[in-house]
Amino acid sequence: MKKNNTFSIGDRSITFLHKIMSVDKVKDGYLVILNYWCDADLNYSFEDNIYKLNDNLEIQWQIQGYKPRCYVGIFVDEKNFRAISCDGMSVETDMATGKTISEKFVK
Repeated sequence: MKKNNTFSIGDRSITFLHKIMSVDKVKDGYLVILNYWCDADLNYSFEDNIYKLNDNLEIQWQIQGYKPRCYVGIFVDEKNFRAISCDGMSVETDMATGKTISEKFVK
C-alpha cells in the first residue's frame, strides 16, 4: 500500500523523501516511481526518480540513464522495462542493475 511518500507491505515499510507516484510489482520486488514534481511549494524537480526494491523493501538500485531524466511511467516485460521520460524518451533498462540498455525518442 502506498500513502504519500511511504510504501508498506505487511509490517514492512519504506519512506522516501518525495511522494510516490506509482508502485509496480515485478518478479523479485517492486519498481517505484517518485513524483518528480516534489511538492506544490517547491520550485524544482529531481531526476532519476525510479527505484527498485526487493521483497523486503530494501533499495536495490536507482535508475542509471545516459543522462539525468525525470520519468513518468514504465512498461515491464520479463527481463527489462522501458522507462518513459517527461522529455519524450523511451529508455530500455536492465531490471537487474537499473542501467540503460538503449534509448529512443518517441514523442
